[in-house]
Amino acid sequence: LASVAEPPTTLKTVDPVYPPFAQRLGVEGSITVNALIDEKGNVIDTGILKGIQDDKGLGKAAETAVKKWKFRPAKKGGVGVKVWKPFVIVFKTAKKIG
Repeated sequence: LASVAEPPTTLKTVDPVYPPFAQRLGVEGSITVNALIDEKGNVIDTGILKGIQDDKGLGKAAETAVKKWKFRPAKKGGVGVKVWKPFVIVFKTAKKIG
């Protein structure tokens, strides 16, 4: 990412689907997903850089969402290039008041 003239720009994001089992158990936290963005701005691969132990499916949900994102591709010398870029996806249960 440091070697490109223009980093990728997010054009479209998709929120992750909170796995119902994880939500019922109150599992929350941040998942850092590393996304490989191709020359056309599509996410072609992902990996978990930092997850949550026993995440009950949050990591998979985060990766699935990021794979649907679209970007203006990174550029080097005016040409679109592939780059890896990390994204933090936060899962937080809705606390009931009262």
